[in-house]
Amino acid sequence: MLAALEATYGAGGFALVEVDASGAPLTYKRSLEDWYAAGELRADLVDQTRTALAADAEARLEGIIWVQGEGDTHAIARAGEYTARLESLMESFRAAIALDLAGRDTGAE
Repeated sequence: MLAALEATYGAGGFALVEVDASGAPLTYKRSLEDWYAAGELRADLVDQTRTALAADAEARLEGIIWVQGEGDTHAIARAGEYTARLESLMESFRAAIALDLAGRDTGAE
């Protein structure tokens, strides 16, 4: 993946924001960090993305690579909830970036 990004944007021409916690679910709360709670990984994603965008006035969000879900596969009944929670996560992420960097084309709109 890094080679493809460097081929497209050049070495150092991009910022890769990585927010993760092993086994972090989106559809339920656990004792460790997860995507379910607003103040945990969700807040880290907004904070780190905001920092990356603020570092360069011309920086834009060009895409999101989402690799997650193994912790949510224990029950097929969670499929609908997973979809709704992922959509909600992306909507709240976009809104937070737009609010924090108002008036700027961030690519998160």
